[in-house]
Amino acid sequence: MQTLLFWLSKLVNPLISPLTVPLLAAAAAGLSLLRSRAGSPSRGLRGRRRLGAVSLVLTALLYLASLPAVSNLLVGLWEVERTEPESLSRSPLAPFDAIVVLGGSVFVETSGRWHIETGQSAERLTAAARLYRQLAASGTPPKVILSGGSGNPAFQERGEAPLAAELLELMGVPEGDILLEERSRNTWENGLYTGELMEGRDLTRAVLVTSALHMRRSRSIFAKLGIPFEPFAVDTGRTVLPFPNMFFPDTYALDNAYRTLREMAGYAAYAVMGRL
Repeated sequence: MQTLLFWLSKLVNPLISPLTVPLLAAAAAGLSLLRSRAGSPSRGLRGRRRLGAVSLVLTALLYLASLPAVSNLLVGLWEVERTEPESLSRSPLAPFDAIVVLGGSVFVETSGRWHIETGQSAERLTAAARLYRQLAASGTPPKVILSGGSGNPAFQERGEAPLAAELLELMGVPEGDILLEERSRNTWENGLYTGELMEGRDLTRAVLVTSALHMRRSRSIFAKLGIPFEPFAVDTGRTVLPFPNMFFPDTYALDNAYRTLREMAGYAAYAVMGRL
């Protein structure tokens, strides 16, 4: 059942993209116009007008989603504020014995033994390294749990956690303080398998590190599973451009809009499934 849900979630993702529906509607409108030339000019005129109107509306929505100003508004509605490290000392869970880093920072498909490719969520790893040094300096060094297998159904040869571990070691985190959770394929499994690992290692107080856009869903899952944690949100999805550029289409802004819609859809799906 878990595997079926995993595959379904990956199949639905492309449909959430702001590009998919408008482009399909535009293609349908074009085909309708081509067919109309072969038949009576009046045949299906009303339907073609409706399809054309829908295509225009969807194209307008696509245009709006690609504007940095609009994308930033959408991102701001969903992502949480980034966490300042000083706040951890005020947490009732302090001192912490674990730092949990959720996957999403490394591209497993294109990474190799030497070439490790990171994406826009790489701050999850740099933040974890800095938090490790901060917590180790004030007491017993915590364990850093890297949670992440492969979220690509077509690529299950290796997981993300070992690649992320190599980067953390380069940033000064000792190999002996890094724990790998390599089975998870989505956020629910991140929490499920991390909880098992923490219980097996007698770790009871964790700092949960993930992107600000991803934190709303992640913290709800970890709370649902009863894992004691303090959230630590990093890397914002907002776009910063000069004033005129904020109102012109931008592919990075469109990608951020898609990522936000995907997070909203994921949160809604998990809520329906009783995982939040």
